[in-house]
Amino acid sequence: MDTGGNYLTIYTNGMNNKRVFDGAIQSITSTRNGEIFVVQNFPFSRVFVLKNEDVISIYTGHPSVNKFDPMSVVTTPLDNFIVSDQCNHNLHILDNNGHLLTIYNTKVIGSEYPSSLAISMEGLSAVLLIGYHSHEIISKTGKLHTK
Repeated sequence: MDTGGNYLTIYTNGMNNKRVFDGAIQSITSTRNGEIFVVQNFPFSRVFVLKNEDVISIYTGHPSVNKFDPMSVVTTPLDNFIVSDQCNHNLHILDNNGHLLTIYNTKVIGSEYPSSLAISMEGLSAVLLIGYHSHEIISKTGKLHTK
């Protein structure tokens, strides 16, 4: 949408005239070059990469290993993407075409269930902010990591 409230592009159908999204959209981010990453986590967990009014790829994690549970996506200064995979305690780092570069397990830093992501610039350095979800019935504290 532009500053005047006019729609620039509406993504409803892909190349084969099939619906692109068939569930709730959880998180959205974009690059300087126009790639858009969309996290859908219900009823199907996946990340769409969109550009030029079309779907260029769909990332589903590794469903044969673990159920993918994407919650949030953020764009890095190098136009890569980081996707939080809450139930597996992972961060999936993808290139701007949606191809997996690496997976980082947040248990290494003593934290589980990464749910929300943001990037803050401190001078020329990018700082990844990670919000964590607690699966306890009553949680009085949350965690926010900034490294």
